[in-house]
Amino acid sequence: MARKFTIILKITRESILMPKIPRCVILFTLSLLTLVSCSAPKKTSDHAVVLGLVGDQHPNLCEIAKRDEIWLAKPPYNNPQPLLAAADKDYRYPTWSPDGQWLAYIEAKTSLVSDTNFKPDMTIPGVDSVWVMRPDGSEKHRVGENVPDGMVSFIMGMNIACNPFSFIIFTPQWSPDGRYILYVRAWSEEGSKWKHTYYLTEVSTGKTKNLLTQTALNEAVWMSDQRILIPGDDSVFQQVTFESIDNIHTETIPFTLPPGIKVDYDDYEFTKASADNTLYGFFASGGTYTSPIPTEMTVWEYNLTTRAWVQRADIKKETWSRPQIIKDQMVQWDEKNYLIALFDFQTGQQTGKIQLAANTEKAEMKAITDETGKTLLAFRSYKPAHTIYLINLQDTSAKPVILFQNAPFPSTKVLSAFDFQP
Repeated sequence: MARKFTIILKITRESILMPKIPRCVILFTLSLLTLVSCSAPKKTSDHAVVLGLVGDQHPNLCEIAKRDEIWLAKPPYNNPQPLLAAADKDYRYPTWSPDGQWLAYIEAKTSLVSDTNFKPDMTIPGVDSVWVMRPDGSEKHRVGENVPDGMVSFIMGMNIACNPFSFIIFTPQWSPDGRYILYVRAWSEEGSKWKHTYYLTEVSTGKTKNLLTQTALNEAVWMSDQRILIPGDDSVFQQVTFESIDNIHTETIPFTLPPGIKVDYDDYEFTKASADNTLYGFFASGGTYTSPIPTEMTVWEYNLTTRAWVQRADIKKETWSRPQIIKDQMVQWDEKNYLIALFDFQTGQQTGKIQLAANTEKAEMKAITDETGKTLLAFRSYKPAHTIYLINLQDTSAKPVILFQNAPFPSTKVLSAFDFQP
């Protein structure tokens, strides 16, 4: 499993002959880690987009005092403004509530250490917490419990580096009805494997429950308003159902891998499928997410009722990019050829491709729907930096449109995430 630890052109839509797209607001953040999730297309008419900016590292190679920020951009996207920024805190992982009325994010406060006092074997404590606020920054308040955020320094060559031992990982996940938020703490004790604790918070009260702890790090899948599946260790799902925050039930559901699939739990991911009680499973083989690169990606559909697998696609190419399912299409980034490949999800046959500039590096892709019902793919790139493209998936001959590029962010900040307001 790939563990993934927005920005404005100073031009008008008309000046670059952009096709009609909805007016959106974009929110930017600076975060340490971005998890790409595969979700239903979002309607963007007259709505905002959340983006993430990441700050510089500490001179001693420790990721403290990065001062990540959250920014907001409104039409016509030429004047993004910081929404959350502070000298003593980091703001990370902003994400819209399903109704688009709230933003959830992580506030991280790490102790600052001056260069003159920095030395090996120091414990650098801090606190992470989940907050919500209105898009204009009002009604800001903490929900859930504080989580330790800490690192220990050590000598690495001629420098001092740091090992984290506790922090919130991943973007908080709203329940479909917006009443709950799920978040994950990654932590380890000296000499032990990393563990991951999943928490559920009721937004209206802030009441929080510890759901479970496991070694595997997987994104939870919201199957309904009150049902969560968390892929776990050794081919099991942890199913969490609840009637309220005080009435939670957890059940372990074992599953077998699809026929012929032999991978470790690190090499697969799941997302909710379109049919009831089904999941899409993405399995990488022929390599790892470090080296060598996997040579094959297969996509299967799993029925939780019958416990049966149906193969949907088999992509034989070197890639570590998980496909995204958008309606009846499967979208796959081809990092060798700098293009987006489109596949028919029912047959697995390639139906088209969209070429991007040479040396483009994908950061994340998300499906959105414009005011006419057309599905667009929002594509954020690492290179060129601070760039988001809008791509028409119904017309592969149409040139990708640059929504914004080389935005006027501080030189010490890097765009790291975005999310269109529902």
